[in-house]
Amino acid sequence: MATISSIGVGSGLPLDTLLNDLRKAENLPLVLIAQRQELAQSRLSSYGLIKNSLDELFTLADKLSKPDALIAMDVHSSHEGLSAHINQHAIAGNYTIEVQQTARAQELVAQGYAELHAPLTDTETTLSVHLKNGEQAEITIQAGTTLNELVAQINANADLGIDATVINDGTDSPYRLMLRRQETGVDAAIQSIQFSDEHLNNLFGYDAAQEHSNYTVTPAADAAIVINGIPITSASNKFSNVMRGVDLSLEAHHHYEHPIELKIAHDVDKSKDQIIKLVEQYNELFSTIDDLSRYDIDSNTKRPLAADSTTRRIKGQLTKALQFHLPEGNLRTLNNIGISLDPKTGRLLINEQALTKALQEDLNGVNELISGPNGFAAHLVQEITPILKGQGDHKGFIDVATDSVNKQIRELQKQYDTTQDRIDARMNNYRMQFQQLDLLVNQMNQTSSYLTQQLSMLANMNKQGK
Repeated sequence: MATISSIGVGSGLPLDTLLNDLRKAENLPLVLIAQRQELAQSRLSSYGLIKNSLDELFTLADKLSKPDALIAMDVHSSHEGLSAHINQHAIAGNYTIEVQQTARAQELVAQGYAELHAPLTDTETTLSVHLKNGEQAEITIQAGTTLNELVAQINANADLGIDATVINDGTDSPYRLMLRRQETGVDAAIQSIQFSDEHLNNLFGYDAAQEHSNYTVTPAADAAIVINGIPITSASNKFSNVMRGVDLSLEAHHHYEHPIELKIAHDVDKSKDQIIKLVEQYNELFSTIDDLSRYDIDSNTKRPLAADSTTRRIKGQLTKALQFHLPEGNLRTLNNIGISLDPKTGRLLINEQALTKALQEDLNGVNELISGPNGFAAHLVQEITPILKGQGDHKGFIDVATDSVNKQIRELQKQYDTTQDRIDARMNNYRMQFQQLDLLVNQMNQTSSYLTQQLSMLANMNKQGK
């Protein structure tokens, strides 16, 4: 007898519906495991958010823990042609700067030559350039080289350090070779230009020691300034570290008729912004932790890290960073500069007026309190380090917590897979039993129909016999 392919078709019983209901009931453990997996993933993501926020706080604190990190300086020049760049070593002060001359590169303009594309020499020759500072370089000039090609060969050789071009002055011999040193300053000037070919050397050779020359010379010059009566020169228009922590730069094409005033002062606003940014990041971290560990009594809902011991430990470590005072000085605690702890929220409060006053009156004291070796930033670094980076062979708190959650996720996945296999096996068993039941009932129905037919025929025969 043929088997029944769809459960319930042969028997007429709702076996498919019953099997689906059984599947739903069997899947309940999977639903519970999936919910635990989702919660674990949420906890893992939450730890990631906290770690990112901690990283940002650590970076700010580490930067501010460096010596004199808060001693921010600002510089102002009264002339747009003079710019100044300062670093953390600069000292506040006022300077008067007289610009006597800017640095200039040497320029040589040769006598006119009639042909631009005619060969200059019929033999291979060597061009040698000697500088006043003792440096020298040479290139090979091929036979048949034209004036135009000579310019190209000079420009193609970086070792010469010369920019070459040809100027057309419109005369009978209009083409004038112009050579300009790429570097400024007297020591970078060309001392001599020599060609091994005598004819070419007579045309374009140069010797600074000779009175008569093939060139009109614009001499090189060093930049010269006077700072508060002290003369200073430079081969370029840049003066490095002329005052402690200060680099000066001159623009060549400016007029400097009057003395320039340069003012270097403490940048209180910049120092204040650094402190405020550190406090804001501290508060941002607390807000992140509170949001991820919140429990709402009214709705009886909780966030992924509610009642989590790691977040409580992190908050405890950060609060410890506030519990310090310096042994000496007028500014010994954060309260002295307008920073206080809100005991209800754990956040830091800033009195910006008090902070500004402290910075204006005792910048070094504020720097010691925030950026000194025993200051707030150093304490933050000390407390955050075991949380983020660990100590010795021990991992950081966050990494330990995430490792635990990752292990839980792996175990839940194994549990899910095992449960899924068990349910699949059980459902296959149910399906086989239902198929057998369906087949049996179908056979019984067929037998019942056959007997009913036979009994009906027998009854009809009896009626006819009468």
